[in-house]
Amino acid sequence: MKRHRTAAQSVFALTSAAVLALAGAVVLAVPAAAVEDNCLHYQPEAGWHTYEQPPISTVPVQQRITLPVGLFDGGPCTGMTAVVQKSDGSQRTVVAFADPVVTPNEPPGEHAFGYLTIPVANGVGDWVIATISHGANTRVTNVTFRINRASTLTIDPTATTTGLTKTVVTGAVRRYTSTGAHVVSPGRVVRILHYPTGQLLATAITGADGRYRVEIRFTRTTTMRASVQQTGFYGSAYTGYTQTAHKRMVLSTLSASPNATVGTYWKVAGSAFPGQIWTTLEYLDGTTWVNTQSFGYGAANGTFARYWKSNRAGTFKLRLTLSATGLDNPRLTKDMTVTAR
Repeated sequence: MKRHRTAAQSVFALTSAAVLALAGAVVLAVPAAAVEDNCLHYQPEAGWHTYEQPPISTVPVQQRITLPVGLFDGGPCTGMTAVVQKSDGSQRTVVAFADPVVTPNEPPGEHAFGYLTIPVANGVGDWVIATISHGANTRVTNVTFRINRASTLTIDPTATTTGLTKTVVTGAVRRYTSTGAHVVSPGRVVRILHYPTGQLLATAITGADGRYRVEIRFTRTTTMRASVQQTGFYGSAYTGYTQTAHKRMVLSTLSASPNATVGTYWKVAGSAFPGQIWTTLEYLDGTTWVNTQSFGYGAANGTFARYWKSNRAGTFKLRLTLSATGLDNPRLTKDMTVTAR
């Protein structure tokens, strides 16, 4: 027997069909998930590890743009580019990357390298790596870096000094202009550094002629170099060589009586510079120098005193020896003749 749907059943069937149709429409409207471009995963950098940004002197410089692309990220990262420009939007340039190469990092990875030509006349200033692109895919990066004009620095040979005399250290700072001219650079802060420790010894400021001058009291022969700090868009610089300030010991004063009393201490006193010199007093016994057991470091101000006592009358020869490390003349001697009565 043929059955007929009730009105309620018909309405339910129509409603169910509509819901299913709508659900199907909704499913069809969901877009496919975006696929990440692994070649654009990492931020670029200006330079390579050391953040080098070569300063400009007389010719355009090639600024390296480095892009890490991982290692075996699922496809070749070829044909990549970056848009690099000044921070004000000028000098917009498309930099093409060479095909990535495996670099010996820890862990190893692939990097792509491109080069931006920076002009002499107007290349100085703040730059930005605005975007990187791979095919139709582009990523905004906004990595900034700065290009300076080159500075040069010299440190002159110094004169040998003795005792407490200060060493005069001089040199000059120059910089390059937008035309490539090499001109004096006044008002630059120069640091004199111990070599090889890098300890700061003194600072100086260049005058209108670009030269600096500073006096340093060295206590030992000292090797040094100089550095100049960055100022505005003029880069820092180091001397690629060193200079040595030579120091010699000097016996400034010596006081000793030519006569001594048997059984009483005889004294020799003086001053030697630089201070805290090791002093030793000896006497000649036949052909042998014998230590009087009077020895030690002098005071910081250079003064010293040594003593000897004779147990018999006679004429004796004594020798005072001064010694120190780190000087051009590490040893001085002074002979004296003393008569004991």
